[in-house]
Amino acid sequence: MTASLAHELNQPLTAIVNNASAGMRFIEKGNVDPDTLHEIMVDVVADGRRAHEIIHAVRQTIKKGRAIRQRIDLNDTIGKVVHMVQPDALVQSCEMETELANDLPEIEGDPVQIQQVFVNLLSNAFDAMHDTARNRRKVRITTEINGEGTVRVNVRDRGPGIAGEARDHLFEQFFTTKDDGLGMGLSIVRTIIEAHGGKIGADNPEGGGARFFFTLPTTKEHLS
Repeated sequence: MTASLAHELNQPLTAIVNNASAGMRFIEKGNVDPDTLHEIMVDVVADGRRAHEIIHAVRQTIKKGRAIRQRIDLNDTIGKVVHMVQPDALVQSCEMETELANDLPEIEGDPVQIQQVFVNLLSNAFDAMHDTARNRRKVRITTEINGEGTVRVNVRDRGPGIAGEARDHLFEQFFTTKDDGLGMGLSIVRTIIEAHGGKIGADNPEGGGARFFFTLPTTKEHLS
């Protein structure tokens, strides 16, 4: 649990440092635009709250032995996460596109955990495109009604794709292809999705890149 918590908190804390540093650079250069600084501070507060929510969720899970569950609009969650990770996307020259299904049924689950699924998948997508030409660094997030009481989410990057030897180990704890990786991100994602009664997988779609996809049940009866 310690490694998992460290991994999850690293993202919002890094975002806080990056946003605060950006604000300081604006001030040092004399570019004290109130609207820009306000946006930066809003993001700092949002990331601070996200770190608090992660800690709170872990404490509640330990105390109650289970995660918090409520109805979740996945399209709305995606919109919030896209805004949340936009500074990281800009730093890595990545563009995000969304194609969200109309009237997508809600799921039931822990909103902080589901948010973390998207944050992890998008962060991995940005990292995967490090060597991709800048004009091709695009991440596409789509949602669809999958039938049989489930919805499906796809997150596709334009990186080199998944190497054959890595494909069978992607979601294993401590497995990583990154020099500075902990090997926790995709393991956490799989644990969250499966705890919500879903399934996750990955492939190399036609046209290049890698695609991570998962399904989640839309009714409480399907949840574990």
